[in-house]
Amino acid sequence: MSIAIGFAFMFIFPSLNDEYSNTSIFRTWEDPLMYIYFLQPFFFAFTLAWIWTKVKKLFAENIMNAAFTLTGAYWLVATIPGMLISYSSYQISSAMVLSWTVSSFFQTYVASLVIIKMEKRYTA
Repeated sequence: MSIAIGFAFMFIFPSLNDEYSNTSIFRTWEDPLMYIYFLQPFFFAFTLAWIWTKVKKLFAENIMNAAFTLTGAYWLVATIPGMLISYSSYQISSAMVLSWTVSSFFQTYVASLVIIKMEKRYTA
């Protein structure tokens, strides 16, 4: 989802490509700390799965609505504050922050669907 939305935003806002090429605001891939980047999806999945175990009884049986509600809650609590901090801390455009925010919503929605489907599969 992130890659597809990233390309879509770079098509809509061509200046984002220049921003992504600006190495002064990002770590290089040679920096060992960049390996933490690859831990994010795992941390995200475990966090979302844990949240789901706590709140799954609150949602209706409709999987799409449950995923949307779970996504909205996580997104408001985790993504929006992070994007505000990113926008205020880095020299990046609002278009880049918007692309990350939208991408995060769709990534979370897909992960929510997977977690809910897995939960229904194993409890049915």
